[in-house]
Amino acid sequence: MKNKKLEMRAFALLLCLVAAACSSPPPRPALPDGVYLVLAEDPDRHALRPADANETILAYKRSFAPRPKADPVAFLLVSRAPFVPLELAAPARVTDDGEERASIQLDFTAKSGAILERLTAEWAGRGSMAVVIGDEVITVHKIREAIRGGQIQVSCCAEGAFEFLADQLRDND
Repeated sequence: MKNKKLEMRAFALLLCLVAAACSSPPPRPALPDGVYLVLAEDPDRHALRPADANETILAYKRSFAPRPKADPVAFLLVSRAPFVPLELAAPARVTDDGEERASIQLDFTAKSGAILERLTAEWAGRGSMAVVIGDEVITVHKIREAIRGGQIQVSCCAEGAFEFLADQLRDND
């Protein structure tokens, strides 16, 4: 009789473990390096609606923001597609005008540049883009107008951010 109770308890424990494993979401596959459309942003992850199959939620730690924000982390709901693959036609160029106005120039391939133009034309004035490298949000910018010609200049980042970004891009070549 004792063995039967022990077997029942072991079986119940096994069922609980299986149920817990089945209820936890599967790990999110890493995003390819690229530029993604931000659908929503909030400092409270739970305030965002759940991501559907074509979306994911990323933490934006603002590591490269020029000024600290009240909320050091924001959570972004981003669309997995369409996205702009971070395929560059030329190495990233860091420029500095000597007056604390550094920037980095990215020249996309024709294919990525065309996707960038379509995406920014559709969302100009009403959306944001996140640059994601190594599954980390590097920077987020408002889409003010369509970006034509496949070139973007990223500015307004913390000291050292441009060099880090250029190094990451070189490592991905």
